[in-house]
Amino acid sequence: MGADLQEAQRVIGADRRLAGFAVRRQGKELHLEKGGEVFARLLPAAAGGWRVEVFRPTEGWEIVNVTGALEECLSYLAEHPRFRFWEG
Repeated sequence: MGADLQEAQRVIGADRRLAGFAVRRQGKELHLEKGGEVFARLLPAAAGGWRVEVFRPTEGWEIVNVTGALEECLSYLAEHPRFRFWEG
């Protein structure tokens, strides 16, 4: 298991707003899911760090204007529940 996947699991486990989420690696991407449905993915950014995309059921993948360290990206998703489509 890569260090970035372990870091993502640590951050998710430490933030109650992200309770119930799972993270898995798909190639170089990290996919966040709940109930087996992927709602966000973190992709390596060209300048280092990560960038965020969220899934919209009717539109597909949407790029979110967030790039940074893994913890920053996960914190952004935790702070903005509108990106977690199943939670309303």
